[in-house]
Amino acid sequence: MTDKPESQGVRKERDYVGVLSLAFWKAFWTTMSPDLTFVSGSAGLGLLRRTCAGHLFTLLGGAALVFLGILDISFNAQHGIYRLGFEEALVNGVINFVCLGFGLFLILMVWKKRRALVDIF
Repeated sequence: MTDKPESQGVRKERDYVGVLSLAFWKAFWTTMSPDLTFVSGSAGLGLLRRTCAGHLFTLLGGAALVFLGILDISFNAQHGIYRLGFEEALVNGVINFVCLGFGLFLILMVWKKRRALVDIF
């Protein structure tokens, strides 16, 4: 009998966090996703054409991914997403790791070749 109220409390917490998480993603992804898609596409085209714009858009895309990762980590930590269960923590952790890792990778790869950018200007 004592497990029932606790399980209902956990269910209510999951429902609340689910609604909150959905609101966060709707608000964030409607603006960030098209922007990141445009920047990444422009970076890819610019790098294929070997233009300085490709390098600059790659830096912008990497910075946007790092921003996305940090914003998502702070949201998850503030709202207890990591405490909802192993699966939730694993999925969100992988998403955060990929955003931060790939964003930093892009920034570092372009930054190593910054001399080529200076020579173009």
